Amino acid sequence: MSLDTLNNGDSGLDARTKINAAIDAVNASTIIRGSGVLQGHTNPGSPENAPSDLSYNLAFDQEFLLFYTHNGTTYSFTISVTDPADSTIWIDSSGFSTALDPATAVAAAINALSIPGITASNAEATSQNCIVSDTNTGPAESHSGSLTNTTDPITVTGGGSGSSAVPPSGATSEVTIIPADESKDVKMIKAGVYNAGGGVNTTVQIALKVASTYYPIGAAFSAYTMTGEVAAGEFFFEWVTGRPAASVVARMTGEIPTGGALACWAVVEQR
Repeated sequence: MSLDTLNNGDSGLDARTKINAAIDAVNASTIIRGSGVLQGHTNPGSPENAPSDLSYNLAFDQEFLLFYTHNGTTYSFTISVTDPADSTIWIDSSGFSTALDPATAVAAAINALSIPGITASNAEATSQNCIVSDTNTGPAESHSGSLTNTTDPITVTGGGSGSSAVPPSGATSEVTIIPADESKDVKMIKAGVYNAGGGVNTTVQIALKVASTYYPIGAAFSAYTMTGEVAAGEFFFEWVTGRPAASVVARMTGEIPTGGALACWAVVEQR
């Protein structure tokens, strides 16, 4: 059979035209290799937090005013030997006999308010500090305190507002392994993954991506994949037909984990 004769019977100019077209197609194709790394969150984030404890450092003062404010509502206490008969809550100090008594009495009075999530104590009855704890969380939660009309050095520290949850961050949940060439089709040849430090505790899919549309290449790899390769049969159709102007990407298709890394690689023909 002549070099200008094809198996289908074409010969002469028709055969030469087709042979030249095939040669041109081969010459126009390029084998491209690429890789990238998927990374779990590098910052684990944090949950909602409650306000800091509030501390009243109470000296053995026989008469003073104490204020406790929770979420904008202020409760006033008068610590004295006689009932002031006003709008404040009276704490009778006539029976105080030790330096610990004021803290014990104030803790009991605050607990008697029965505010959900608020508890007060005087450090297990061994301190002059009345500690007020708030277990409610979030930025809308706050408490504070103050003191007036005191003759002894009494201080209030701590308190403030809670904080919002901080979501985890720092992940690379999608990586481009081979960028798209808008003028060429992509035919997948090989693709796979291997552990680059702890794996990633989620599912990972290799895909051809055109604009915002994903065309999966084989099945997704499962959590903590150490190494793996997409079987050729899993992308046979993509290899036969090619995909115009496609990039090759790897992306996490499950929940993004904290920590770990997975290297992804691919070999394609662009033509």
